[in-house]
Amino acid sequence: MATVLIVEDDASLRALLHDFLAAACLDSVGIECLGQIERTRLPLYPDLVIVDLLFHDGSGVEATAGLRRLGLDDIPAIALTSSHFASREVRDAGYFAAVLEKPFDLDDFLAVVSRLVPDQPNRFEREDHPERLVARQRR
Repeated sequence: MATVLIVEDDASLRALLHDFLAAACLDSVGIECLGQIERTRLPLYPDLVIVDLLFHDGSGVEATAGLRRLGLDDIPAIALTSSHFASREVRDAGYFAAVLEKPFDLDDFLAVVSRLVPDQPNRFEREDHPERLVARQRR
């Protein structure tokens, strides 16, 4: 199962992203700030990074630079931002594989994640997914 690293200072959004990813059959680990990237010995080599573009001790650009210093430079990253201007600027600069503006649509979020972690089964394709079990029972 693929693992996603979430770098987000808003605990409720971090928890929500964790839940979205779990529903899509992905594991996730969350950290809240830039300082934790280099202080924390990550117990994983993530398949994807989701990072807030701006948080209290830095930026998503600095966070991805910190990950590169740890040797994680080949991992795709998604930036989350509340600023339309910033999202356009960052998207044009090519720092991230994708940039999503908050609030974002769950389906759009999961589509971007699926594109960047393509070898993961769709949550509806798993035999044990509750919605698939319900659909099978209706037949």
